[in-house]
Amino acid sequence: IVLWLAGLTCFVAMAFLASGSDRFPGDEWLANRFQDVDTPLVVEPIEGAEELVELPFWPVIALLASVAALRLLGVRAVPVIVVAFASRFLVTIIKEFVERPRPSPDLVEVAHPLSTFTFPGGHAFNAVVLFGLIFYVATCYVSDRYVRLGTQVSALLIISAASLARVHAGLHWPSDVVGGRLLGLLVVSALVAFGESLPGGRLRRPAQAQGD
Repeated sequence: IVLWLAGLTCFVAMAFLASGSDRFPGDEWLANRFQDVDTPLVVEPIEGAEELVELPFWPVIALLASVAALRLLGVRAVPVIVVAFASRFLVTIIKEFVERPRPSPDLVEVAHPLSTFTFPGGHAFNAVVLFGLIFYVATCYVSDRYVRLGTQVSALLIISAASLARVHAGLHWPSDVVGGRLLGLLVVSALVAFGESLPGGRLRRPAQAQGD
């Protein structure tokens, strides 16, 4: 609880500062240095990860993950799934309060200008919530060692890469991504605690994992 409240305090402070500044110190330098990296070995994977948290892939993955969670956890997964889907609106609400503008084409290369606000990063948030919950379910409820490990590694890679494409395209500052990831982590932590508080929802390790 203390760590969660500390994270919440950090996010509120970031949101307050972002509401009064279109970028943080170091944002412009980091964004430009990242845009200097133009090798397909970097650009193509992060763009591929970005697509996984956009239409049409995001709802498909979320639906499949929800079905898997229902099979593994039963009906007690329903309220967690519902709240997880609803949490997407949290980013939109916070963006309207913060009102931080998108990066200016005068400062970075902008692939396609957007008129919406930018803090916190929605792609970063969506990646952490969706694939963070997938990571949690795999860790606690998937008994097959290789399936569990493959799911964990894939989820972490997608979380790490998904929002970087937005910085590379000049649509977000790095601090937007940090804010989105932090908010996503807060939501995932709250959802996990909520799920474990439900009847029969105590954290358990899969039987085969005991011997790993």
